[in-house]
Amino acid sequence: MLFRSEAALAARLLGDGELGASAALAYGRVFAFGIVDPVLVDMLEESLEALAPGDSALRARLLARLAAALQPSPKSDEPVAVAREAIATARRLDDRAALLDTIYTALAALMDMVDPAETLALNLEVERLALDAQDRERLLRTHLRLAICHLGMGDI
Repeated sequence: MLFRSEAALAARLLGDGELGASAALAYGRVFAFGIVDPVLVDMLEESLEALAPGDSALRARLLARLAAALQPSPKSDEPVAVAREAIATARRLDDRAALLDTIYTALAALMDMVDPAETLALNLEVERLALDAQDRERLLRTHLRLAICHLGMGDI
């Protein structure tokens, strides 16, 4: 907790939005399923405000992590909209690593909240990107998500 506070404070004092974003993403690296951490949400929102306007891989990653951090939400439309914005931002970039990271992370906000056909298509895209990147961890987790999608569609 002290590291997070010190990194966020240093970023603020230096006026360095990218440092703040890195601190927020590092703090939020581990997902806490079913728990909304208001400190993480604040760090991500503050980091997004501090970034220069326009599309960037960092903005896409921050948006995706924010969407995931906001779930579960009594208003699931809001995190879903942020997740979709993150994915749209990443698609406008020519950066396959950012696209993989963004879609994979945004799916944490979308799973069980949108039509399984939508999450199936996104997970299949993550599967292709993870195979290309030889990202075994994401590939394994994506296969679990694919099973959930198929079950949600009644495809045993």
